[in-house]
Formats: sequence, C-alpha cells, structure tokens
Amino acid sequence: MKRLRYFPEQLGVPGVRELVEVYFDAASEPLPVHVHPDAMELCFLVSGSQAYTVQGKAYPIRGGEMFLTYPNEEHQGATPFQERCQLYYMIVDTTHNRSGFLGFPGGECAGLACELEGIASRVFFAGERVQSLFEDCFAHAAALTAEPAHALERASLRAGLLFLLQAIVR
Repeated sequence: MKRLRYFPEQLGVPGVRELVEVYFDAASEPLPVHVHPDAMELCFLVSGSQAYTVQGKAYPIRGGEMFLTYPNEEHQGATPFQERCQLYYMIVDTTHNRSGFLGFPGGECAGLACELEGIASRVFFAGERVQSLFEDCFAHAAALTAEPAHALERASLRAGLLFLLQAIVR
C-alpha cells in the first residue's frame, strides 16, 4: 500500500482534517471500525472496487463512485480484504467553524458544509470531473508543502477544494 497524506498543519485550510491518496497494490486487511468525530469522510474510488459497512449495511463501490460517511458514524471495510485499487479521500469537519469553512470569510461557504451533510445518497457516481478536481487539489497541496511555496498556493488549494466540494454536492 502506498499512501500520500496531508494534514491540517500542512494545508492550513479550515475544516479540512486530511487529504489522502491511497494505492492498494495488493489485497490487504480491511479497515477496522472507526469514527471521524464531527466530520464527514468523502471517498472517491478512482479504480477497482471496494465495500464499506455503515451501521451494519454493506455499500459496494466501483471506480468513478463516491462513498460518504456522515459525522460521528462508525464505519469499516466490509470485505475480508481491501482489493487492489486507487482512491482519494478527505476528512472534512462540517460541524465546527462553519462561518470560516475552507478559510472563506463571512460565512461564504457555511452553506456548503450544510449541503454536504444533506447529500441523500451515500454512494453515487461522481466521474472524471471529481477525479480531476481531486488531482488538482493534490497538485496544490504538493506545491504548498514544497520549498519555497508560492504565496498564492494556499489560496489556490482553497479554491480547488471549493470547486471539488461543489462538484460533489451537485
């Protein structure tokens, strides 16, 4: 397994707890039961297939699909082994500091946090647009953590995350 993971101290974007890319190059143990306190997990499967369990119900997903967990939900891998795949995910705090969500002032993005929590389908097709937007966010995160980082890179990352989350709720 190969994992590229960015944390808040690297990103500096309010509300984003993790931005992660994972390659499962071989079958591995499933994810154990876990919770993201006051945060959603937004998972986009680039290729392969996986299954996750939330509240005893299995949710299989395939490449091009999103899988969501809502704040404080216990979830885990549903299959005996994680299959070979590539996925992107982010952990987003949709509960606290909505008025400064993603670092935009004056509550400009507070409604977006509410819209994320209001998505009715836990699994849905998201396609190439969402994949491309995730890739853009990773490119900005990499540039932000490089030395020296360009002064506008954090703003570019925030804008990229905004476009990504808007695409997910639409």
